[in-house]
Amino acid sequence: MKLRIACALVAFLSLVLSLTQTTVAQTSTPTTSDLPHLVRFGGAVKDLNGSPLTGVVGITFAFYSEKTGGSPLWLETQNATADGTGHYTVLLGSTKSEGLPADLFTTEQARWVGVQVSGQAEQPRVLLVSAPYAFKAGDAETIGGLPPSAFVLAAPVVTGSAASSGTAETASPAVATDVTTTGGTANYLPVFSGAATIIDSSVFQTGSGTTGKIGIDTTTPATQLDVNGGGTIRGTLSLPATGNATAGGGKNSQGLNLVASSFSSTSSTALNQVFRWQAEAAANNTSAPSGTLNLQYGLGATTPAETGLKVSSKGIITFATGQTFPGTGDGSVTSVATGLGLKGGAITKTGTLTIDTTVVPQLAVANTFKAEQTITASNTTQILNVTQTGTGLAIVGKGGISGSSTAGAGAGVLGVGSGQAGYGVYGSETATIGNGYGVYGVNNTQAGAGVEGYAANTSYGIGVLGDSAGSTGIGVEGTSAGSYGVFGWSTATSGASYGVYGSGSSPSGAGVYGIGATGVYGSGQIGVVGVSTGPSNGVNTYPPGGQFTGFSAASGSSGDGTDGVRAQGGNADPEYLAGTAGDGVSGVGGVATGVDGIDGDGGRFVGGSGGTSRGGSTNAGDGVFGAAGSGNAGTFYGNVYVGGTLTATTKDFQIDHPLDPANKYLVHASVESSEMMNIYTGNVTTDSQGHATVQLPEWFEVLNTDFRYQLTVIGQFAQAIIGHKIENNRFEIRTSAPNVEVSWQVTGVRQDAYAKAHPLVVEKEKDAQLKGFYIHPELYGVPGEKQIEWARHPQMMKRIKEMQAKQLAASQKQAAPRN
Repeated sequence: MKLRIACALVAFLSLVLSLTQTTVAQTSTPTTSDLPHLVRFGGAVKDLNGSPLTGVVGITFAFYSEKTGGSPLWLETQNATADGTGHYTVLLGSTKSEGLPADLFTTEQARWVGVQVSGQAEQPRVLLVSAPYAFKAGDAETIGGLPPSAFVLAAPVVTGSAASSGTAETASPAVATDVTTTGGTANYLPVFSGAATIIDSSVFQTGSGTTGKIGIDTTTPATQLDVNGGGTIRGTLSLPATGNATAGGGKNSQGLNLVASSFSSTSSTALNQVFRWQAEAAANNTSAPSGTLNLQYGLGATTPAETGLKVSSKGIITFATGQTFPGTGDGSVTSVATGLGLKGGAITKTGTLTIDTTVVPQLAVANTFKAEQTITASNTTQILNVTQTGTGLAIVGKGGISGSSTAGAGAGVLGVGSGQAGYGVYGSETATIGNGYGVYGVNNTQAGAGVEGYAANTSYGIGVLGDSAGSTGIGVEGTSAGSYGVFGWSTATSGASYGVYGSGSSPSGAGVYGIGATGVYGSGQIGVVGVSTGPSNGVNTYPPGGQFTGFSAASGSSGDGTDGVRAQGGNADPEYLAGTAGDGVSGVGGVATGVDGIDGDGGRFVGGSGGTSRGGSTNAGDGVFGAAGSGNAGTFYGNVYVGGTLTATTKDFQIDHPLDPANKYLVHASVESSEMMNIYTGNVTTDSQGHATVQLPEWFEVLNTDFRYQLTVIGQFAQAIIGHKIENNRFEIRTSAPNVEVSWQVTGVRQDAYAKAHPLVVEKEKDAQLKGFYIHPELYGVPGEKQIEWARHPQMMKRIKEMQAKQLAASQKQAAPRN
C-alpha cells in the first residue's frame, strides 16, 4: 500500500503539477525524496473593485481536504509578481526548506487549494486533479497487474504426511481472501463487525421464497416478519388497501390487530381477544365515494367481525347498538322535571312543557316588574340590547338609569343612536341649584370608563355631548379613581367626528380641562388623554386641525402669548415608597399598516421662527424645551435622530456595568476635538518581505482629507513606517522584519457637503440678549436665575419654578405625619 501511494505521489508531483527542475542532492539509490517537492501554481488577482492587481502582491496558499470549511492542512505566504493583467505563477513550497510535505498526498483523498490575497477574503478553493499518466501510479503495488500473493510458492510437502505416499501431490497456490469470519451459524444473516470480519446478526431466516420467514431476535418466526421486541417507525406506517376498487365493490385496508390473551375456565385454555381497526370503503360507485374506520372483534381463532363502532371521514362517530352514556341511573336521560318558569312536568317519557307567563316576561306584550330587577351576565357582549325605530326613546328612566359593570372592559350603560340627529345616551337635568348631572358615570374598574361615547356617523357624529349654560356648570364631567374620567372614541372614516369635543368661550373657561389626580398606589394620573383610531385626532381644538393654539397678545399690548398646551403631571402617593409621578404630556405615535405607511410620531413640536422686535432680533423658540428637577430634562428609549448639530456640555455613553450589570453603571465620555474628525483603525500582518497593503472603503477619500497616521508594532521589536500614503483608497505599511503584526490608526478631517456647509466655529460670541448668562451659573458662584434659559424663556422658567415650588409644598404636606 505504501509503495503504491509513494508512486502515485511521484506521478502526481512530476506529471500532473509540472514540477520544476530544481537540482537536489542525489544518492546511490533513487527514492521519492530525490524529487523536488515543489508545485507550479498560477492564477489571477484583482482588487475589491474587480480591477487587476499588478506588481508584488502578498498571497497566502493553503491545502484543504474539503471544498469548504475545515482547517488548512498546510499553508504558505509568498510575494507573487502579477503582470499587467493580474496573472501570476509561483512554486508552492519554495519558502520551506523541506518544500511540500509528502504526507499531504499519502491518504488518497482529494486536495483543495485556497488562495487569499492580503487584505481580502479567501477565493473559492481549486481542486487538484491527476493527469492520465498519473493513474499508472495506482498499479505500483501490483506486478504485471497481479497482486503479490499470486506469486507466492506452494508450501513444501512434509515428509511422513499422508501426502508423502507414492502418489505425487499437485501443489496449489494459497487462495487469498479479504474477509474472515469469527464463526457463522446457519440461517443467520451475517453482519460486518470490522473492516474485514463478519459475525452473526440478530436476523434469522427460515425457508425461502414466498414461504420464507424472517425473525428478529427470535429463531421461530410465526409470520413473514416476526420482531421479538419494540420497534420505532420514524415516518408514516401505511396499511394499504387489499386491491383497487371497481364498480362492483370497494376494497378495505389491511387490518391492524391488537391481541390480548384471557384464560377461559370453561375450556381451561387461553383464548386470544383480537381487536382489529380497519379502514373500509363506503358509498362505492357513487359521485361522492368515502370511507369509515371500523372496530372489529374476534375471539380465539374466529375472524374478527364488526362491533358497530365506526368513525366517518368527517370525524362523526357511530356508536354500537345499546350504547349508554354516563350519568345517574342507567346513564341515560329519562325525565325532565318542572323548573322555574316551566309548567307541565315532570315528564318521564312523553309530555308537553309550557312557559309560566307569570314568571317569565313576554317579548310581544307589555310586562310589569313588581320588584327591582338585577341582571347579571358573564358574556362579553351586551347584557340588555334595546332598539327604538320610532321617534321615542329606547329606555326611559324617570328616576334615572343606573348601570353597574364589574367586568374588566364592560359598560354600565351603553347606548347606540343610529338616527340622523339621535343620541346614544341622552341625559337632561333641569335642576337650578345643587349638583345635577345630565349623564353621570362612575367606574371603579382598572380599564373601564365612567362615561363612554361612540359615534359612527360619517358626516357629523358626537360620542359624548355635554352642554351647560350656567356660570359654574359643567357640560361633561368625569371622575376616575384609576382609569378615565371621560373617555371619547371616534372611528368615523370621514366627516367631522369627535371622541370628546370641548368648546370654551368664556374668559376663564376651557374647551377640555383635565387635572391629573394624585397617584394611587404609585402612579400619578393623566389630565387629558386623546385616542383616535381613524384619520381624525385623539384630542382636537376649535377650530379643528389637531392643534392646541394659545391666546395671542393684542397688537400694542404688553401681554404675553398664552401656551397652546399646559399640562401638569400628578404627584405620586407619598405613602407608596416606589411611587411614580404622572407625566405632564404623554404621547404615543400610531402604527402604519399600509404597504408604504409611515408610523406616527409620539409628539411633534415646532418652535417659533424668531421674528423681529422693536429692540432688534429675537431668539427662535425651541421645538421642545425640557427643564429637569432632580431627574432628566428628557429621556428617550430607542433611536434618536438629529437633523442638525447636537450641542452638549459633555456627550457620554452609559451602560450596565459588564462586571456588575445589576448594580452598577459604566460611563465613558466621548473624544472632543476642535475639528470634525473621523478615526479608523485595524490590524494587519506584513508578508515575508515586510510589506502589507491596507484596503479602505471606496468612499474613504470622498469623505475625508488631511490624513494623520499612527502605527504600533505588536509582539516583537521592529520598525514600521507608512510606505505609501493613502491613494486610491489604500495605503502601504512596511516593517524592518517579515511577518510583523501592526496595529494602525488613520484620522481624517471631514470634507463632505454638510461639513463644508456647516463649518465648526470653535470660539463665538454669545448673542446680546444672552450675555451675562451662563449654561451652568452655579459653577461660577452666580444665582440660578442667571441660567441662560432665563434669558431665552423667562416666562416659561418662572412658571416652571412656580410649579416646582407647588409640587414640593404639596409633597411635603402629604408627607407630613397624620394625626
